[in-house]
Amino acid sequence: ALAYNKVDFEIINELISVAIDLSAQENSEIWNFVEYKNAKLGDKNKFTVEGSDLLHVDVITHGTQGVRRQRMLSKELTVATQTKAIKIYEEMVRLAADRLDWAKFVEKVGKSFDNDRFNAVATAFGGITASGDYAKAGTFSETDMIDLLTTVENDGQKPKIFGSLQALRKLSMAMTGETIKDDYYSFGFMGKFNGYDCFRISGKNVPSNKLFVVGTDEKFIKMFDEGDVLTIPHNFTETADKTQELQVERTYGVEVIMPKNVGVYTLS
Repeated sequence: ALAYNKVDFEIINELISVAIDLSAQENSEIWNFVEYKNAKLGDKNKFTVEGSDLLHVDVITHGTQGVRRQRMLSKELTVATQTKAIKIYEEMVRLAADRLDWAKFVEKVGKSFDNDRFNAVATAFGGITASGDYAKAGTFSETDMIDLLTTVENDGQKPKIFGSLQALRKLSMAMTGETIKDDYYSFGFMGKFNGYDCFRISGKNVPSNKLFVVGTDEKFIKMFDEGDVLTIPHNFTETADKTQELQVERTYGVEVIMPKNVGVYTLS
């Protein structure tokens, strides 16, 4: 006779939390622009955003203190969150025969949530807009791209170029060499454009016609994890088809504070 093996879902819940927290965030350069907060359910969901403007430098006469006072301005941001869930089930007979690999199950749930959170960040990054001298549009021009890069660099630091694989493949230079050929063979795009590093953004909803020129280390993408992982088990005695169910929930959200030193090249 088959005997039902009881599963300790408290341990499963803890392992899933660890699997999600040990996600593959380090595998993408855009995670350097993410400020991440994880708080208990009911805690304040607030980020302090510092002003990006530099301070004004006055000219004074020796022996005077008549300098205009300035404050370090900032504001608070609340990130809108959504509750995301995964529900899985397994046949009671397979559980009784100990045929389910819980380690693989935990890993798959962690990777699934991680993939969803990464896509949320990539989508937020891909939604960045720019105007004026920080925006270029049309068929790709090496001269226009250099103008955009230098504009961003003059107001910040040496920028980096980000884009989808399709967008990065539209980069071109008058001067080329064997290194660029090696880059295309290995990565599918050039690793440097006139001395500026290029990085691919993967994920859903990343625009294929935009190149992003980022000249800041500011963490302008805000991610908030609300509460712990919640697991809701349903025993096979509670289901009509005698299956064991497990629903896993996580609440999180992503917002973008539009950075100052970022340019966008929209390609036609």
